[in-house]
Amino acid sequence: MAVDVKIPSMGESITGGLLSAWAVKSGDNVKKGQALFSFETDKVTSDGTAEIDGQITITIPAGTEVTVGQVVATIAAGSASSTPTAAPAPQPAVKKAEPAAAPKIASAPLVKTGNFEASPAVRRIAAETGLNPNSIAGTGKGGRVTKGDMLAALDGQTPIVAVAPSAVSTASAPVAEKAAAVEIPSREGRTTRKRMSPLRRKIAERLVQAKSETAMLTTFNEVNMAPVMELRKR
Repeated sequence: MAVDVKIPSMGESITGGLLSAWAVKSGDNVKKGQALFSFETDKVTSDGTAEIDGQITITIPAGTEVTVGQVVATIAAGSASSTPTAAPAPQPAVKKAEPAAAPKIASAPLVKTGNFEASPAVRRIAAETGLNPNSIAGTGKGGRVTKGDMLAALDGQTPIVAVAPSAVSTASAPVAEKAAAVEIPSREGRTTRKRMSPLRRKIAERLVQAKSETAMLTTFNEVNMAPVMELRKR
């Protein structure tokens, strides 16, 4: 049995948005309640979750404008690993020649923030900037780090807490040092063009509207305060 993965409804005024990122790949096995994708609108950013356990097949790629209720993937009940396709005898040989685990570790798709997995938007910002979500005090439910927390930390509005040494492996230490060293010159010397999210487009639209519909002026009034100062001395 296959179950369709649809864009969730977020209110009467929201009819569509941007499918910004996928947290899984087509063919992966997912569990019920697992975050699958990030959906951005001009008002809110939310994650879509799996309704059943099974193998997912993605039909709509990330970066596509979608509407509420649109099918973006399907989940087949069960998992590919549960189908008896291989004999148990050659299984050890496959395990020895299994270098496929290395790319999974390198891509690091599972970033934990507290007791939750980081959302696709948080993982995307962490991958682009090198900022560790575990070093930020989250404001989401149960201390979960949100996309807003990551953006605020990059702008210097949120204090970054120290990460426990046990939470950081020795292998990731040089990577973090390189990311921190590259972060400062990349902000000053390089400009990156990115597609605006629906929320930022709406903010820009409102700012332009406010500037065009309101009187942008400053007035100065001169007042002689000498009598008032004399009154204070009495």
